[in-house]
Amino acid sequence: MYHLIARPALLVCALAAPPAAQLLPAQVAQARQSSQIRLRCASFDPLLGLPAMPEELRGVTEGGLWMVQFHTTPTAADRRALAGLGGQIVSYLPDNTYVVRMPALAAANTLSVASVRSIGSYEVAFRVDPALLAGKVYTSGKVARYNIVVADKHHDKPALIAKITTIGGNVEDLHFGSILIEASLTGAQLLAVAGMDEVLWVDAWSAPELDMDNARIQGGGNYIESQAGYTGAGVNAHVYEGVESGHVDFTGGATDVQSAGTAEQHGHATAGIVWGNGTSNPAVRGMAPDCGKFFTEYNSVLVSRYQVFDDLVNIHNVSHTSASWGDALTFNYTSISAESDD
Repeated sequence: MYHLIARPALLVCALAAPPAAQLLPAQVAQARQSSQIRLRCASFDPLLGLPAMPEELRGVTEGGLWMVQFHTTPTAADRRALAGLGGQIVSYLPDNTYVVRMPALAAANTLSVASVRSIGSYEVAFRVDPALLAGKVYTSGKVARYNIVVADKHHDKPALIAKITTIGGNVEDLHFGSILIEASLTGAQLLAVAGMDEVLWVDAWSAPELDMDNARIQGGGNYIESQAGYTGAGVNAHVYEGVESGHVDFTGGATDVQSAGTAEQHGHATAGIVWGNGTSNPAVRGMAPDCGKFFTEYNSVLVSRYQVFDDLVNIHNVSHTSASWGDALTFNYTSISAESDD
């Protein structure tokens, strides 16, 4: 079951606060807004009720992840108070809410922190992409591949991998150093994994796609070069696709990083946009023809994106990277978005 704990003192605080009639409309709206926990599935005030969720998704977590909401923006003192109770903050949720890992007893003691407004279980229904829930994939015996965002990328992966393996799931990619793990799971296994204390979020995996076949709609390159002589000299840039490294349009050649170095037609075109020198066609001169050039062919890379970037920054001093491809098209912020940000 979802465990919602509200402090009785909240009633006193509410009575002590100025009546709504004495507040400006903007203040009333702000107060209502800050009371909401905003998730992909729904926005709700945890003290007034919970969003609807299928019964199969209730109370199926391991019980170690909690949503702790504060009355206002949590402070350093609030974070220290949670740590003092044995809580580990693993993520933030709008508004004024942390996902905290802690035992149930510590969760109950969290109410001793005066600034805490509510605390409730971080349910499976809040951790799984609503599109998957709408399709009721958790009832299917079919195996599918998923992206899993771990709560603590530095420490949680070994335990999570062991748990996934124990229930019969197959870990496809560890994504060393990143927040992701990819795994193939049945619906029942997905439900179990989503409820594990190491899991923040799960959505569907997809193969990479070429999202931009012609990205030359760029402005200002000629002006900057004519006014300041900028051609990219002194800057190292990277294209996350395969390129023909020795092509005449690529001044100085290009260095492969962590891949088989195979050329790709699409990658060759996007590399031309970044650093082509215009030898073959002056009309398609790139933005930084004299930059240092590095590339990674994404279909043959054997390490995580995190490891590629680690090499780019710490070995090759690269400051810019471009990837004109991505996972399945979406309007939403996904696990891949989070991995890129991380």
